[in-house]
Amino acid sequence: MILRRARSPEAPKMTRSVVSNLLVNNIRVSPQVEIPDWLTSTLASDATGGEGVLEGLAPIRPGQHYAGYASTVTVAEGDNQQLREAAVRGPRPGRVLVVGGSPTSQRAVMGDLVATFLQNQGFRAVVVDGRVRDVAELRTLNLQVWCRGVSPVASTKEGGGRL
Repeated sequence: MILRRARSPEAPKMTRSVVSNLLVNNIRVSPQVEIPDWLTSTLASDATGGEGVLEGLAPIRPGQHYAGYASTVTVAEGDNQQLREAAVRGPRPGRVLVVGGSPTSQRAVMGDLVATFLQNQGFRAVVVDGRVRDVAELRTLNLQVWCRGVSPVASTKEGGGRL
C-alpha cells in the first residue's frame, strides 16, 4: 500500500483521499480544499505520476467513486480485530476507511456484519488491501467497497495491527 505523508509538521493535519476505481491517494491538504466531482482516478494518477495507486484493487460494484477524508487501520494478516475497533471508534477523521496489512491472506478481513456496522457508524467507503466476503450482501449496502479479492474464509479475531 502506498500512502504519502506530509513532510513537515507545519503541513495541514487533515487527510483527503480520492477513491475512484483503483486509486487510493492519501495526501495531506487543507480542509478547505474540495475535490471536484469530475476528478477521476485516471486524471489523479496522471497528475501524480502513478504515485498512490494501489494495483489489484477492484470495486465490488462497477462504477463506484468516492472522495473524502480517510481514517486508516492496519490489521494483522487475516485478522480483523483492529477493523472492528475502527468501526467502534467511528470515522475519525474521515468517512473513508483504508484497511492495510493483509494483501496476501486467504482470509476475508471484512464481511457483511462488519460492513453494516461501519456504514451505521458513518463510513461511506472502505478500501481493503485484502479480501472480503459476503459480496452479495455488501452490494446491497450504501457503503462503497474496494478490495483485493473475495474469500469465504472468516478472519481471526486475535488482535494485532493498529488504528
